[in-house]
Amino acid sequence: MILDRRRRHLERYLEIGHILASYGWQSLLSRLGLTNLFGIRKRPSGVPPGPVQVRQSLEELGPTFVKLGQVLSTRPDIIPPNYIAELEKLQDRVPPIPFAEIRRVIEEEFAAPLKDVFAYIDEESLAAASLGQTHLATLLDGRDVVVKVQRPDIRKIIENDLEIIAGVARFLDQHLEGLKVYGLTDLAEEFSITILQELDYTREGRNGDQLKENFKDIPYVKIAATIWDYTTPRVLTMERVCGVKITDLAKLEEKGYNRCIIAANLSKAFLKMIFVDGVFHGDPHPGNLVILEGNCIGLLDYGMVGRIDRETKGYVTMLLEDYTKEDSAGFAEILLSMGTSPPDIDRKAFKFNIDRLLRQYYGAPVSEFRIGEVLSRSLRLSARYNVRLPASLGMLVKVIIGIEGIDQILDPSFNLSQEARPFALKAVMGEFSIPRLRDDLMKTLLRWKWLLVELPYHTSEVLDRMAEGSFRIVFRHEGLESSTKDLDRSANRLSFALIASATIVGSSLTLSSKVGPVWHGYPLIGIIGFGISFVFAVWLMLSIIKAGRMS
Repeated sequence: MILDRRRRHLERYLEIGHILASYGWQSLLSRLGLTNLFGIRKRPSGVPPGPVQVRQSLEELGPTFVKLGQVLSTRPDIIPPNYIAELEKLQDRVPPIPFAEIRRVIEEEFAAPLKDVFAYIDEESLAAASLGQTHLATLLDGRDVVVKVQRPDIRKIIENDLEIIAGVARFLDQHLEGLKVYGLTDLAEEFSITILQELDYTREGRNGDQLKENFKDIPYVKIAATIWDYTTPRVLTMERVCGVKITDLAKLEEKGYNRCIIAANLSKAFLKMIFVDGVFHGDPHPGNLVILEGNCIGLLDYGMVGRIDRETKGYVTMLLEDYTKEDSAGFAEILLSMGTSPPDIDRKAFKFNIDRLLRQYYGAPVSEFRIGEVLSRSLRLSARYNVRLPASLGMLVKVIIGIEGIDQILDPSFNLSQEARPFALKAVMGEFSIPRLRDDLMKTLLRWKWLLVELPYHTSEVLDRMAEGSFRIVFRHEGLESSTKDLDRSANRLSFALIASATIVGSSLTLSSKVGPVWHGYPLIGIIGFGISFVFAVWLMLSIIKAGRMS
């Protein structure tokens, strides 16, 4: 089993290397010492592949790498904007597989013939993606549904690629010093969790149910219901939601829909998800948004759902508030509080550059302000100072940018930031509501209760160890290496100085005693001793001058 896995890894490594080499990744392969392995003959230019080459190489590498590119497109803190723009074009569309294979998966999952599962299923796929494809179908009770079926053996392909990506990330972390700041190993682990979750269609069904529950009292949002009796980890069956694509302006006009109301409804729906629910649709591109009667927003595809906790939600709210008050110093401090930053970060320079960034937007007409652009540029600036922000923030920023873009298509005068402020303020006020304060007080009391109960036991344990003589305090010094080296050098110089002094004294006594062989009337041993002393003295003087420690 292990040998078979290693063989598969080696074959895939070679395939990945040849594809990367053909798309301009020679510089990276050269730095890793792999040019000979992949037959690279021409001298690498040192120029990294361009955005288009990166996108094309990921598409050719297959479904795992397409998903990786899509995830990276949500990280403006580590990916340059021109690359993000290209990664967003990654096409997760592939030729459909034969219906016979779709039939086999359905029958395996339900352990029954296809005719006993669906009254009708269209053999022509509605859409084909790298992980699965969708078909229109009708249940035995007559309900119209959409069925998503996972591609056969796709899990094995994904798991093999994930093992390779994890190995490459560890290798790069160890061998390329400049990449350590990005935490590639952590990113690979995070990506692995994301894509493996996406392979479980029951999770997507639960995401849809949660969104549906959150919008049960909102008439202008439609979420498709999951049909659980016909859903398994590899087959997802959902209520069919038909409507007009949100960016098909001609069709919207033809149906008599109001584009301004649609823009407002779309924004309110996503602001509710972000600031009220803390759970938001993570992929709001036009293909996943349809318009129904009454200017209702139909949300499709719940495979990518972002979650934002109370703390992050509060930080985002404070960022919006500080921007509104033109408090760039406060804005910078919140970014530092949200993430982790190196101990030697130049906070003054960071705040200065944040202020310079925000001043470009202060005083601009409200219609021209784009909160997504401000947040995206702030994330990129934070990355320059090695400030690592939560991954959920990157996805959130991408969602906001996507919604702002669609709003501009529907209604160029619409401004998301104006709509966001009431939601943000409501989220802040919610933190001071009686139920929330009561919950926080209960959590605090529970922590104090645990502390009061456990404190005597821990104190007793410490006292027992002290009585037994097994109590130890371990000190660890940091940053003393250079001082230790200086001390060693000083001790060595002192030793040489003492040896030189002793040699001079001994040589002087030898010269005065007139013993041993002589040279020009002087004892030879004394002359040699003076020579050695002279060499020691010159070496000692030169080392002191070189170290710049004369004074």
